[in-house]
Amino acid sequence: METRPLCDAEDVTLWRECAAQLRHFKRRGRGLVAQQDLAAGQEVFQDTPLVALQHLFSQRLTPCCAACMTPVGSFSLLLQRILRNSGQTLESFPVASHELMGHHLLAGIEPVLCPSEGCKALFCSESCREEELSYGAHRLLCRDLREAEAVRCWAEFKALARRHHENLLLAARALAWAVCQVKHRNVPEGRVLAELLTCQNERWDRLPRCPHRQRERLRVVQASLTLLRRVLGAGELLSEDVYSRLLGEFDLVNVSIEFGHPFQAALGSPELQPLAAELRSCGLLRRLAEVAGCHDEANGVAADLVEELPAILGIGLARRVAMMNHSCRQVDSDSR
Repeated sequence: METRPLCDAEDVTLWRECAAQLRHFKRRGRGLVAQQDLAAGQEVFQDTPLVALQHLFSQRLTPCCAACMTPVGSFSLLLQRILRNSGQTLESFPVASHELMGHHLLAGIEPVLCPSEGCKALFCSESCREEELSYGAHRLLCRDLREAEAVRCWAEFKALARRHHENLLLAARALAWAVCQVKHRNVPEGRVLAELLTCQNERWDRLPRCPHRQRERLRVVQASLTLLRRVLGAGELLSEDVYSRLLGEFDLVNVSIEFGHPFQAALGSPELQPLAAELRSCGLLRRLAEVAGCHDEANGVAADLVEELPAILGIGLARRVAMMNHSCRQVDSDSR
């Protein structure tokens, strides 16, 4: 079957030092082709999302770095944060004073605070904070956000996103990152657009088949974009078509991000077994699982809960992974 490489923006940016190559197949679209013989279990590539967002409920449970989503804070801080969602405190459980609560394996990463007054963002390191405050979305959505009107519009945008879809927040982060690249790294707008929209995309407001839902989505796009323009400015990057296509791309190709908290592995170590046993016997781990699973401890529906710390959950635009597409349509014999 004939193949040809795609454009440099897709090929060079994503596939350098990769064991796979993005190719376009006649009548079949694009996909990944191995550039060499691959052994069983061999790593083909790693992928870091261009932009990612920890889910809002996950943020309420687990403090993570605003740049890379690395969990931060101590074990005690994590427990307090989770229990706060149910109106409880760690001190409600006898294990709070256990001597192993201060064990070095449960110290975690000391969070680095955002210097902006009132900002609750945390970072896992000085380097993550510096990158975000210099060239990341956080620069435009926090550090440089000074005018009262822009601050008000950003608050309204976030409220609108919470009502409709948190992908709006992800789109705002993506566009803030893009504007920052143009303003502070002198990257051409066309290049940044190619980075953002290199995967399958369609206008978000046109994805539903129902005309009523299309109109409803278009109203959300226009209302949220009006607010976002007052925060980030105007220009091609903030056009309605780019914004809607970015949201559509998120709907079509974004991947779920899920990984366990490092403290879960730490609790399995032999030296912390006495603490883990006490956490179970006093009912604290079960309560954490109930809060994370949105179960009411009084309704009796949580009998099969897994007593583990809540996983960190999010969503992101991982473009290499997005290229590993498939089709559920049967392949005709003459196209094999």
